[in-house]
Amino acid sequence: MKKFNNSKSSINYKKTIDNPVFSSEKVLDIKLCQTKALAKIRNQCCFDALDSDGVWKISVKEYVPLICVALHDGSGFPFELEQHCLLTSADRIFEEDPHTAELVVSQPIVLAGMDSRYYYDLNRSPVHCDQPIVFGRRVWKKDVHPLSSLAKQRHDKFYALFKVLVDKVVKLFGYCLIMDIHSYNYSRIDRETPLFNLGTAMYNREDEHVFARQWQQVLADVQFPGIKLPVAENDVFKGQGYLLQWVQQKFPKTCLTVSLDIKKIYCDEVTGEIYPLQFRRLSQELNKAIHSAAVIVQEERLP
Repeated sequence: MKKFNNSKSSINYKKTIDNPVFSSEKVLDIKLCQTKALAKIRNQCCFDALDSDGVWKISVKEYVPLICVALHDGSGFPFELEQHCLLTSADRIFEEDPHTAELVVSQPIVLAGMDSRYYYDLNRSPVHCDQPIVFGRRVWKKDVHPLSSLAKQRHDKFYALFKVLVDKVVKLFGYCLIMDIHSYNYSRIDRETPLFNLGTAMYNREDEHVFARQWQQVLADVQFPGIKLPVAENDVFKGQGYLLQWVQQKFPKTCLTVSLDIKKIYCDEVTGEIYPLQFRRLSQELNKAIHSAAVIVQEERLP
C-alpha cells in the first residue's frame, strides 16, 4: 500500500519543502469571517487569520500534505456563561492545552481552536461536546449547559472549515498527514510518564500501525533534560478522540491522523505560564520530529 492507497500521492516531502505549492496571494488577516476563509482555502490562498466569531485561528504559509491541529489551544469563554459556571478561569486552564499551536507555529499549516474545552469540546462529538461533567468535575450550576445550541453551532463551524481545508490538501496531493496535538498534566501522576504519548487505539489500517512504529523510533531519540521516557504508545491517552474518528470516517483511505499528547514540561500546569527555555527546546525537537513524520509518509516507507 503506497501512501494510503492513493496514486496521486507521489509528492516527495523534500520536494515540497524546496518547491512548496504557494499561492500568489499572501495577506495577514487580523479577523476573517468563515465564508471568506473558506473561499481563500478553495482558491489556494496563503493567509493568517482569526475567525471573526472567535472559533478558530489559522495559518497557511504554503500548501503541503501536512496539517497541524491544536483543538484545545484556546481558552475563550463567553462572559455571560461565567455566572453559570462552577469553574473559574484558573480551574479551566488546568485541563486546557495552552500554547500547543505556538509549539508548531513554524509548520506550513496550523489550525487551532480558540474556545475553552469547557465551553464545548472539539475532541468530542457534537452530541457530547457540552457535557455537564468534565474530568470528574461539575461544570454548570444547574448541570445543564446554558448555551448548548450555540456551543454545538461553533463546534460544527470549526469542523466545516477543517473539512474544506483537508479536502483542498487531499485534492492537491492525494493524501494528508494530520497532527492532532494535545498536552497533558503529569504532576499528579505518581509514575514516570512519556514526553510524547502516541495514541493508536483507533488505528485500523496496517499502514497506520507501520507509521506509528517508525515514528516512535524517531521520538525515542529525542533527548530532553530530566526526561527518562521520551515516548510511549497508548500510555496516558489512547488516541480515541473525536477528531481522529472524524477523519477516519470522512477520509478513510487518504488521511492519517497522529494523536499526540505532550507532557506539560514547557509551562506551569496551573497557570499556563511558559517556561521559555523548555518551550524553545521542545518546539525545536517537536518540529524536527514532525518533519521526520512527513518524510516517513512521503518517501513510501509504508508497505
